[in-house]
Amino acid sequence: MKHKSFIVFMILSFHLTLSGKTWREYHIEQPAKFDSSLHLVGYDIREAYKFQGDTLILIATGTSDHGAHGLQLIVAELINRSLNPVFIGEGQGDSFFIKPYYAWTGSSEDPGLLLCEIGTEHSWGVQTIIIRNKSVKYIGLLDVSLDHNENESSNPIPCLKIRTDGVQIDFNFTRDLIYKPGESNKIMSSDNIRYSYKNDKFLEIIK
Repeated sequence: MKHKSFIVFMILSFHLTLSGKTWREYHIEQPAKFDSSLHLVGYDIREAYKFQGDTLILIATGTSDHGAHGLQLIVAELINRSLNPVFIGEGQGDSFFIKPYYAWTGSSEDPGLLLCEIGTEHSWGVQTIIIRNKSVKYIGLLDVSLDHNENESSNPIPCLKIRTDGVQIDFNFTRDLIYKPGESNKIMSSDNIRYSYKNDKFLEIIK
C-alpha cells in the first residue's frame, strides 16, 4: 500500500511540474450572501456578498449620472457600517445579472481572482478581476459561454480550470464552448481556446 501511495504521489507531482514549473490549481466557489440593506452614495445596492475580512462584493446600479449604464460590480470595505469602495466596475448595459465567484490557490504568494458571469437569458462570458493585497484590477473578459442544451446553464465557470506557476495564470475549459456568445456564436472545442495572464497582459489563445 505504501508503494502504491508513493507511485500516485509521483504521478501527481509529474502532472503538476512541467518544464521545471510547479503549477498550483485555483479553487472556485461562490461567496456567501450578505445584508444588502447598506447605503452607498450614488448607488442602489441590489445584492451584497461576503468576501475577505471586512471586504464585500456589491452588485449595484447608479442612481445618478456616473457615466455607466446597467449593473455594476463594486468591491468595498465595510467600516462601521460605512462602505469605502476600492473598485467600481463599468456598467454592463442590458445584462440581467452579475454572478460573482471567488478563486484562490491557498497560497499567500498567489493573487485572488473574482470571476463574474454576465448575461441575459444566456451567458455573455466572464469578467475577470485580479486581487493582490489591497489592489483590485480588471484584467479581461473570458469571451465564451457553455455549449449547452435548453435544460442546462450556459455559465462556463463550472467548467473552468485555472492554474498558476507564480508568474502566469492559465484559464482552460473542460467542455466545448460558444465563442463570442451573442456575436459569432461559433462552437469551439475546449482544446482550441484558452486564456492566459502574464506581465499585466491578458491573452486569448486560439488554435
